[in-house]
Amino acid sequence: MAERRISFTVPLVPPNLNHYKVPIWGQRRFAVTGPAKAFKEAIAIFARGAAVIGRQFQVEAIIYLGHKNKGDVDGFGKLILDGLAEAGVFQKANGRRPLVTPCQMSDAHVTDLILRKRRDADNPRTEFTIEAI
Repeated sequence: MAERRISFTVPLVPPNLNHYKVPIWGQRRFAVTGPAKAFKEAIAIFARGAAVIGRQFQVEAIIYLGHKNKGDVDGFGKLILDGLAEAGVFQKANGRRPLVTPCQMSDAHVTDLILRKRRDADNPRTEFTIEAI
């Protein structure tokens, strides 16, 4: 189902950028950590196949940190955008004609990113709103 705007909540806090990828010893590559993979998978599950059709997108994410969670607000953005793109949330508009087959887009088409960090010790989560602009 494709919309111009979607909202959903993931009951997890994204790991900070320092815990997103780790170097593979002896190689010039990086591996995605287990917590980062779990967060990306949760985005795909809770998005429930929803997508936003457009050419440019605005993403708003409110991260509610739990009791012992911590992180810089600027460190969450990369994982959030990568997870949304991999979940197929960004879909290309096909001019005036409706899409016959959806065309998944990368997060390079996100032009506005709003990140907010709050604290909710009883209910850590990440709330998303994605909109075509």
